[in-house]
Amino acid sequence: MGIGVGVPPAAAAARQPVTLTLTLKPSASASANPKAAKALLTKRLRSLGLAGTIEQSGKELVVTLPKGAGKHAPEEIVPGEVRFRPVLANLRPGAQGGADAALATAVRQCDVATITAAPAVAVTAAAGDLPDVCIVADTPAGATPANRYLLGPAALVGSDLKSAKAAFQSGMGNVVTVDLTAAGEQKFNELAGKLYGQQSPTDQVALVADRVVWSNPAFQAPSFSGPVQLSGNSFTKRDTERLADVVNAGSSALGAYEISAITPG
Repeated sequence: MGIGVGVPPAAAAARQPVTLTLTLKPSASASANPKAAKALLTKRLRSLGLAGTIEQSGKELVVTLPKGAGKHAPEEIVPGEVRFRPVLANLRPGAQGGADAALATAVRQCDVATITAAPAVAVTAAAGDLPDVCIVADTPAGATPANRYLLGPAALVGSDLKSAKAAFQSGMGNVVTVDLTAAGEQKFNELAGKLYGQQSPTDQVALVADRVVWSNPAFQAPSFSGPVQLSGNSFTKRDTERLADVVNAGSSALGAYEISAITPG
């Protein structure tokens, strides 16, 4: 069943090919399997048409991409764990808030009134991107239009997802079909029951990885059975393929990793 109309995962801004070294480390909230992650990352680089090397040092992975990496945002090459978070509010995009401890606390505690009244709220730092607290996240770099959101604690995490597939469905256009685990389906329906019929944007669920909102569809029903479909009026074939890639990578062993350093060549 379809979840509803969402915002397509916008293409990253045009980049010139550069050499990149990405250092990946296990995220604080996940259990890492470096051998499995390395195998998945090798497959992912091949699917993106990227030549590169992957070295393992303990539980960390170091990825060197000599050619072609500039066509892809780093968070697209190595997306972190995918989490489904309710959208609590739209925020002013591009604004960079200062090191305001009180504001950071308000974000973690989901204080919508304080956050929406603030003139500038920065995207949550990597260390604060925990599943059980609220965060601030942006649409992908280069997205048009650019958006920023206050998002609630994660209702679903990578382990609640089985797989995702891009497809074309008559009457709906380009869609992404997401298979959930039994536990994931129960959590998803609980979220749908809470958000369906709410005023926009609080009827939306954001698919987030690495504090990047790849899509934020609105619920079109209070409950679902079986695989869910993510659809959007302007979804292209490439949009859905990209979104399916992010979900598949972020629900696997690769999703336990996050980029800790980016070194351009």
